[in-house]
Amino acid sequence: MSDPRENAVDKAKRLGLLLVEPKPDELFVDIDSRRAMDEFLNRLSRFISVYKGTTVQYTTSVGGNWHAYVTVPGWSFTMDQRIAMQAVHTLFPYQREPEFGYVLKHLHERFRTAPQKAKEQTLRLLTLFRDGSAVPTLIEVFERKDKKLYDAVEGALTEITKQRFGTHHKRWLAWWQAHKDQPRVQWLLAGLDTEDADLRESALAELRLLAGTDFGFDCHAPRRKREAARRRAEQWANSGVAQPSAPRV
Repeated sequence: MSDPRENAVDKAKRLGLLLVEPKPDELFVDIDSRRAMDEFLNRLSRFISVYKGTTVQYTTSVGGNWHAYVTVPGWSFTMDQRIAMQAVHTLFPYQREPEFGYVLKHLHERFRTAPQKAKEQTLRLLTLFRDGSAVPTLIEVFERKDKKLYDAVEGALTEITKQRFGTHHKRWLAWWQAHKDQPRVQWLLAGLDTEDADLRESALAELRLLAGTDFGFDCHAPRRKREAARRRAEQWANSGVAQPSAPRV
């Protein structure tokens, strides 16, 4: 599979438009219109006003789309929650952009290699992004018995997957192998069917944000009534309209 970031870089180089070589801590955004780019830069300016280290390296039209390189040095690892959350809300609308994968890849690597406090901060961000691709990385914590992170990782996995397997590495891994190819909305639907009322409420809260309705689902109703509402939620999810929702803090 071709790398969209590398392709855009090559095009920009040929046109003499690449001002700064991309680095791992940069977010590359590919947007399909000048109006959308202006909207992105307007949103980003609010973040820049909070965190002065952020710079837009360049914007240009290449191949009919608008591209931007945005350097946000250290944004994901600062201990200032206000800055971190501004970054999350700025970046969240671009989750479906292919290049957003670079942000998540960077977070995964930092979680594996950073000092303890940076790991904890990175974990909070992965949880807020509801990053399903982080699940195997988080499961590794139990496999290598990094007990300082057990509670935080268990909470993150539960929030992301809407399952609860404690610190049992093999149970988490078995769940992942069985469900890794599903879209995350299916994990939310499964969360409605769990025996854990807290998990049902958590899954319903996310579905309500996504769909704008609770489908008449009552977390404390008898299973038969819950199942009828869950089927309505499933019909909505299968219609293909599910979109990521901004994280609540």
